[in-house]
Amino acid sequence: PITPLLEHQILADTLLQKNIKKMAKLALALLATPAVAFFGGGGQAAPRGVVDTTADIGVDPGPITPGGFFFEEKESLARRRAVEIKHGRISMMAFLGMMVQELGITFPGSLTLDGSVQFSDILKDGMGFPALENIPKFGLFQIVAFGFIAETAAMPAGQYTGGPQTLPGGYDG
Repeated sequence: PITPLLEHQILADTLLQKNIKKMAKLALALLATPAVAFFGGGGQAAPRGVVDTTADIGVDPGPITPGGFFFEEKESLARRRAVEIKHGRISMMAFLGMMVQELGITFPGSLTLDGSVQFSDILKDGMGFPALENIPKFGLFQIVAFGFIAETAAMPAGQYTGGPQTLPGGYDG
C-alpha cells in the first residue's frame, strides 16, 4: 500500500530528477557557449582589401573623429570606459539569472525568516512585475537600499576605475 508519506517522497524524487536534468542542460549550454567565439560562424571569410565607405551614403564624410560632450573631457573617458565594463558585467549576470528562472530552478527554503514566503512561490504568478508583487515590501526595500549603498558609499561611481586592467575584460587605457 502507498502511504501519503511514500507518495510525497515519490513526487519529491520525480521533481528532483526533473530539476537535475534541467540543471545539466543549463550547465552544458553554459560550457558550450564560449566555444562559439572560437569555432562559430563557419561561413566565408571577410573580403580583404579596401572597403569603399562612400558607396552607401553617396558622399565622403571625411576623417571621422570622436567628438561631442562625452569626449571633450579626456580625464573622464577612462572612468566612462570602466563604468561601461561594469554595466556589461551586470547585464551578463542578469541574463544568466533570467536563464535560470526560465528553467524553473529556485533555491530551496524560505525568503522570510518565519517561512511564510517560499522561494518557489515568487514565480507562481509569472515573471517580471507579477513576480515583484510576491516579494515582501521590506525585501524590495532591502534590494533598492543595497543598490543605493553600493553605488554611493561602497563603490562610488565618481571614483570607479574598473580595477586592474590586466584582468579579462579590462582595457589598455
